[in-house]
Amino acid sequence: MDDAVFVLFLLTVKVQGDAIQPMRNAEVPSSSPSVYYFIRKSKGWYGAREYCISEYTTLAHIKHQDNITALMNAPKRPYTGKAWIGLYGFTMVSSQQWLFINEQKATYFNWSSGEPDNYGGKELCVSMTSNGDWQDQNCSAKKASLCYNGSDYIIDETNMTWSDSKTNCERRNSTLAKILDRKTNSKIQKLLPQGSEVWLGLKKPILWYWTTTNEIPTFINWQPGQPDMQTDAIKCVAMDLKDGTWTDEFCNLMYPFFCHGIYKAQKTVVKMKLQSTANLEDPVISDNLQKQLHAALAKQSVSDFQLTWKKVPVKQKEEMASEDNC
Repeated sequence: MDDAVFVLFLLTVKVQGDAIQPMRNAEVPSSSPSVYYFIRKSKGWYGAREYCISEYTTLAHIKHQDNITALMNAPKRPYTGKAWIGLYGFTMVSSQQWLFINEQKATYFNWSSGEPDNYGGKELCVSMTSNGDWQDQNCSAKKASLCYNGSDYIIDETNMTWSDSKTNCERRNSTLAKILDRKTNSKIQKLLPQGSEVWLGLKKPILWYWTTTNEIPTFINWQPGQPDMQTDAIKCVAMDLKDGTWTDEFCNLMYPFFCHGIYKAQKTVVKMKLQSTANLEDPVISDNLQKQLHAALAKQSVSDFQLTWKKVPVKQKEEMASEDNC
């Protein structure tokens, strides 16, 4: 039997130069593994997205807690700040839809004459005056808060932004008040001091999507008090690497980021010469040999490879033997 030459193909993970060790995404089957890459370069959200699309797939999508765990386990020391992920949001200013804090759609309104007017294109939150009328307002304006704890309405006369009022009510184990009908509106009106104005728990909804796919998130991990940006601008989301929670940020801020990609493999060819009198074209012999090689390589944590072989022509075999004798 002529000597045979085995050509062994090993698939190994190729790690990009700017990326830190890839982390397997538990959601994706291992037959088509998906991973996260932590990129230490600081970029704005759009620059980070372009980089990820060019080098990998897209900015990281997070579908469940296992993904958070994978990101938190990334080798990223000494950095412990924030990093971009692939979530972004915007407010439909032109929409007539208004939502209460618990995402309940408002069906009752008591707008002042000419309201809502969205003056300046930035009036996304709702306040109530002492005469019982509602106005749309810039969420950054500072007003008193009207909280509701399930049984009583509480007025905090400290002037705060809408977001701070929301947080302030939550600290009191209550929420910014929602008004569902005329009876409730009249009841609250009687509680308000003359000339006062309070924030209600009503605002334009923010629509959140995962970049590239435009999927609506089904899993969220907001930091307490977040999201808190009440502007009509597009909002981008970063993950705090201290605890894995999310914050909304101005998209032009410079942060490192996580890319979502697929293992990029490079082919390594290993040639082996094997002196054998066995008939390597015999299916039983070749199958047995492959099993032995699989077992041997599995001990070295190599499990994904292909095996082929061919007979070396006599002339080439003589040349190879001559090289070996050099």
